Amino acid sequence: MNKPIRTMSIFCMLLFAALLLNSTYLQYFEASSLNSRGDNKRVRDAEYGDESYEYDPVNRLTTVRDAPGRKVLVNTYGYLGELTSQEMADHRTLRWEYGFDDRRTNSEVVFTDDLGYVTRWMRGRDGFYSSLPELKK
Repeated sequence: MNKPIRTMSIFCMLLFAALLLNSTYLQYFEASSLNSRGDNKRVRDAEYGDESYEYDPVNRLTTVRDAPGRKVLVNTYGYLGELTSQEMADHRTLRWEYGFDDRRTNSEVVFTDDLGYVTRWMRGRDGFYSSLPELKK
């Protein structure tokens, strides 16, 4: 009765030893080649996976950062709390302007991209209407 149990325990110990040797070999000797492989999901997710968000004291989104901590988006706000500009990771800047009517409601939104093209949204009876982008004069 002891001989089959002893044989099974020795077999399990050999399997654990093989597993330990294999994982040690991979962690110390093959790590650099595994990290450089493009299909390695762990490295790809660590580099591109998680974003972090920063907010100002009144809970407006100010900065979006990628996993390594680089800025992806930076929002700037005006004194009324309106979004005035967005700087992208490639340093393009998008600008936002707002128009208000005599009742102090938003009647127009003007968006200017980094190439100088302007798109307007005007309030109508049934909601906002958009213009086609045109080059700023």
